[in-house]
This record gives sequence, structure tokens and C-alpha cells, in this order.
Amino acid sequence: MTTEKELEKIHIKDAIKENTVVHCETEKEAERILGMAHELGYKWWTGKSYKNNTEWYIYKSKMCYDLLEGSYSDYYYFKNKNYTIIPSTQIEDSEEAKSSDWTPAPEEIEEMKSNIFDKNGIEVCVGDTVVFPYIDPMGRLTEDEDFKKQIVFKHGCFGYETQTSFEPLMNWMKKERGDYVPNCGNKVVYTEKYPFWVERQ
Repeated sequence: MTTEKELEKIHIKDAIKENTVVHCETEKEAERILGMAHELGYKWWTGKSYKNNTEWYIYKSKMCYDLLEGSYSDYYYFKNKNYTIIPSTQIEDSEEAKSSDWTPAPEEIEEMKSNIFDKNGIEVCVGDTVVFPYIDPMGRLTEDEDFKKQIVFKHGCFGYETQTSFEPLMNWMKKERGDYVPNCGNKVVYTEKYPFWVERQ
């Protein structure tokens, strides 16, 4: 059932889940929330950046964002869908997040569960070498020209470093076309497994 959590402050990553949205009553809050999601590598389902693109004016004080799927609608739409609705004011800002659970101690990270499983059903852990399929110029996944990355925990999520940025593993989730959302198009449905695979010694 949909609930508005009235608990202590939470990290932005705790609001990026299936069937969970963030309610932003002001445009300033919308900019803050989408800005943090942008820092973690999330974007609109269309591929456009969250940064400086809130679309808040459409529903204004009733605006809710599904940060995982990159979509939005009004408060009542998600309430009728029995989504968990988190007030944006419950989410701590970037600096507060960094000072709390943003960067756990190394020994804590080693024991953390990613809940991210490769195509063979193996759960990804920090330190794993993950092999990614090649993406051709048309955006299609192939088995050719694979590349490997070592998994780290950063910015509150599991991913890997590139020469210029940090790439969350969430960005590699397989997506399928889902139900239609007013003003957003079809929802994105994520499968349980990722197209990459873990390579361990």
C-alpha cells in the first residue's frame, strides 16, 4: 500500500526503487532531487539528462518522480497505483549523504549485498571483474568485443570507473516496454538479471 514515510532522513538511493516515487512540492526541491539522481547516473527514460530538466511545471506541487524508471506523473496517479510515495524533504542532500552512509568503511563494503545478479544468476560483489557485452553503433548488445571492469562501491551504489566518470551497474539493466504513463510514454520494465557476467578466479 502507498505510504508517505515520516521517518528520519534517508539517502537518495533509498528512494530509487521499483514502485517508489519522490513527491516534490516545490521546483527547488525537484531540482535538488533530480540533481542528486543525475550525479548517480540516472536520467529520463528518453535518455535526456535530469539536470536542469525537471518538468515540474506540469504538475507543480503534485509532481512525483519515479527516479528508477525516469518518468513522472501526479501524486494521485501513483497513489492509485499503490506506489510508495516519499516526500522529497525526507531525503538528505548530497553533503549530508556523504557524511553519513555515502562511503562505508572498506570492511563494511566487502560484506554488502548488491542484489545485482549477472546473466548466470551470480550476485555481483565489490572487487569482482565483470565482463560486459559489446554495444554496436545502433545500441544493440552483442557478444563481440567484450570489455572488463572491476566493481567498486561509490556514490551509494555499485558500479565501475571510466576515464571520465563513474558508471552505475543499474544503467546496464535490461529494459522492456511497459504500461503507458500519462505525459511520459510507456514505462520501463526492468528484468531481474543483467546482460553482463561475473568472471572470478
